[in-house]
Amino acid sequence: MKSNSLNKLLPFFIFLFFLLIFLLSSGGHSDHYDGVVAFLKVENMAINGTPAENINSPSLKFFGFDLETHIGIKASMQAYYLYEKNKEQFIEQETSREEFREEFLESTDFENFYGPNYILLPIVATPLYIISTILDTSPVNFVPLFLNSTIIAINAVLVFFIGTKLYCSQRIGFVLSVLFGTTTFMWPYVTSMFHRPLAILFLLVFLYLILNHKQKISIKKSFFAGISLGFMVFLILYFRFSYQD
Repeated sequence: MKSNSLNKLLPFFIFLFFLLIFLLSSGGHSDHYDGVVAFLKVENMAINGTPAENINSPSLKFFGFDLETHIGIKASMQAYYLYEKNKEQFIEQETSREEFREEFLESTDFENFYGPNYILLPIVATPLYIISTILDTSPVNFVPLFLNSTIIAINAVLVFFIGTKLYCSQRIGFVLSVLFGTTTFMWPYVTSMFHRPLAILFLLVFLYLILNHKQKISIKKSFFAGISLGFMVFLILYFRFSYQD
């Protein structure tokens, strides 16, 4: 009886084990570029309800990040892409590459700019931002500290479930989860706000649902497996630009 109870609690203990390790080993900070941009999107999502970059974000002073220059660079890249895509049309209009770029920058909204696509990550991280404000702690430290630490700990639990299903052994599932959490490429992402751990979470959910689907056909499981796979692909293609017309 005790053995069955412990077996049921094992996934929880795996999650708690890795979460504590990641929290203790994490600096609770973002990297100096992509992580800052990701956090600013989370902040704007929590405050204004949109995952955009905003030059008026309250945390910009803390980071000392030149967001205006960053947006200018990203907008210029978008302008160059659009110019090359419609080059013949611009040549007929006698519009040079730089002239179009300047016009494009003038029309760019620096208070609501959609650059590299971090749409799903801000949605997932927004509750952490709200919790930090409720607890009256700094979101700048709280969100990076808990975001990927929690996601990777959940991933370790999913690896445990998948390993247990594949090999019909909780011991093997446990060993696989430990290997995943401590010796794989996951570890460097603990102290970042990169999207890849979240993409892997959706991949693991997809695999777990497919394994369960083999045992018993279920439309719901198939539906959520497809959604999970779609989210994973969407996160991997995060450099898709949201072009202005």
